[in-house]
Amino acid sequence: MTHRLPPLPVDEIDETASQVFDLLSGDGRNASPLYLTLARAPAMLESWAVISRSIRADVHIPARLRELMIMRIAQLTGTEYAWAYHWKPARDSGISTEQLDALSGWGTSPLFDASEKAVLTYTEAVTRLDVDVDVFRRLESVFRADEIVELTVIAAFYCMVGRVIQALGIEVDDRHAQFLPAIRST
Repeated sequence: MTHRLPPLPVDEIDETASQVFDLLSGDGRNASPLYLTLARAPAMLESWAVISRSIRADVHIPARLRELMIMRIAQLTGTEYAWAYHWKPARDSGISTEQLDALSGWGTSPLFDASEKAVLTYTEAVTRLDVDVDVFRRLESVFRADEIVELTVIAAFYCMVGRVIQALGIEVDDRHAQFLPAIRST
């Protein structure tokens, strides 16, 4: 895949996008090809960054569960970019390489506990637009209402991420390409 819209050159970034990139830098993050592409529409980049930052900083859901959801959505949607960019955050959150390797078969794997399996069941249902009563009840048995809202927004947002990446043809940079063989082998 090649970029359908190439990332905006850094010297063309406007004030709105520059403020977003300053916030990212303050959070220890770099301007990724995705964010540089979104910078072509600075108001969209700003809105995207607000919800993305909130998903990382303002939720009660542990980072481990968030990253597990993101990695599974990346598999389900074939979004190699999300997989590559979230490999390190997933590992940093406590997800083992063995769990990532087993993620496509999580339902029968002993590597995932009950709360992780409830989250992964819900993640798949949201991704497939097929959340039924049983799936929701299972989630309710483990999580509070506010946590369920957080899980829902996280899943929906990362489904959107995959769609934007695919539609715009955003490519993985060389620094993150090393993590692509793992998704291709699942």
